[in-house]
Amino acid sequence: MDLVISVIVAVFAVLQIILFFKLWGMTNHVKEMKEAVEINSLFNNMWKVRRALFKGDKRKAKELLDDAFITEIMLFTRYSKENFSSIPQIIEYFQKIYDKHGFEMPEELSKLTSRKDAENIL
Repeated sequence: MDLVISVIVAVFAVLQIILFFKLWGMTNHVKEMKEAVEINSLFNNMWKVRRALFKGDKRKAKELLDDAFITEIMLFTRYSKENFSSIPQIIEYFQKIYDKHGFEMPEELSKLTSRKDAENIL
């Protein structure tokens, strides 16, 4: 009887250890998803650009706009359809903003036509 209880306790101990590491691994994925959705979202990035424009800092606004543009390209290539359905649609959206504020769109980014182009930059 003691042997059966010992085996059952040992099995449960091993299963709890496995469960602990599985939960730990899932928390890492939640952090990545949170960063992708909240920190790098188009909404937050565009408000950072607006904030710089409100302060009159055009250099920082341009830098933040470039970062937002690159982030949207990255999210599109990584997660497929995040906010846009194609890279030309992303370029068109950002081109309007660049033109409105008199900024020049980065040449490398304006030439992108597909996910493969973005992935082949390296």
